[in-house]
Amino acid sequence: GSFLQKTEYISQLCSSMIDEAKAKLPGYQKVCIHTLDLLLIQIQRFKSVDTYNYSTVAELRQTEAKRYSITWIKQYIDNNYMNNLNIEALSRKIGLNRYSLIREFKQAYGVSPVEYLLRCRFQEAKFLLSTTDLSIGHIGQGVGFSSSNYFSQCFTKREGITPTAYRNRCQKCN
Repeated sequence: GSFLQKTEYISQLCSSMIDEAKAKLPGYQKVCIHTLDLLLIQIQRFKSVDTYNYSTVAELRQTEAKRYSITWIKQYIDNNYMNNLNIEALSRKIGLNRYSLIREFKQAYGVSPVEYLLRCRFQEAKFLLSTTDLSIGHIGQGVGFSSSNYFSQCFTKREGITPTAYRNRCQKCN
């Protein structure tokens, strides 16, 4: 369709949404979602006034809301992997049931949220093992494992080498 008639209005909506996203003031997500609704309505109107369908906008909004929620969960895991996280708590945070969260996360990122959480923990653990002299137990607890023994078991199973052997191998390379 042609946006020439409403170019300024659409530009203002886009700018407003970008400004809200940058400022991140309380409630900015809702403002962005509502602004996106307005944009989608305008785009749909230009596409074809006769075939305008509010259910299409609602479906797009729901899809975008899920996508935003899954992105938010990924960011939450990135920032909180060292804490005790579980699927039930994560799903409550975004209002999806655990099965929907797992399905949507896997569709978006190719792995389950639990696998992503473990990747974050082990990536940080390997970094700390290779760059610090912190004890194995301290590193394990620092990346979210309940005990040093459990951390060592999980690390060995996942990496095929004990944390101590990994550290020694990294020190030899440096």
